[in-house]
Amino acid sequence: MSTYRINGRVIDRKIGFGIPDLRVEAWDKDLFFDDKVGSTVTDDAGAFEIIFDETYFRGLFFDRKPDLYFKIYRQHKLIENTKDKVLWNVSTQEVLLNIETDATAEEVENYHRQTGIVEKTESPIRTRAAQVRTPDPGLRPGCGRHPGGGGECRACRRGG
Repeated sequence: MSTYRINGRVIDRKIGFGIPDLRVEAWDKDLFFDDKVGSTVTDDAGAFEIIFDETYFRGLFFDRKPDLYFKIYRQHKLIENTKDKVLWNVSTQEVLLNIETDATAEEVENYHRQTGIVEKTESPIRTRAAQVRTPDPGLRPGCGRHPGGGGECRACRRGG
């Protein structure tokens, strides 16, 4: 019996960030009745995983390969349905995909609040009660010589 694994992300159609806390349902399209093969909720990055086997879609005509589409829900409201973009006769047991939908204004605001937006300016920016940290992408664990970060800098890696 074959097991199928769907790994995907639900992303905002305009900006491309992952949308958390959405219910994702995977469906197998059939001639008369469609079968729900699994469901889950997206994580903080909009990622999800659904695992199912042949028993979920082998119906009256003994389908050998699923024809998959997806329904996306925000709470109890259907916000996206890919029934018009079916993945026909899925032959691989590992499916990777992105599903695009429109994020709410609140989800966009939360995304900007979490990730921040930095714009280059010619003059210093003055603000109150704001703290910005930009980690050095060259840091790695293990170097204790640098205050605050506990990582290892590029100079340490070069022997400096």
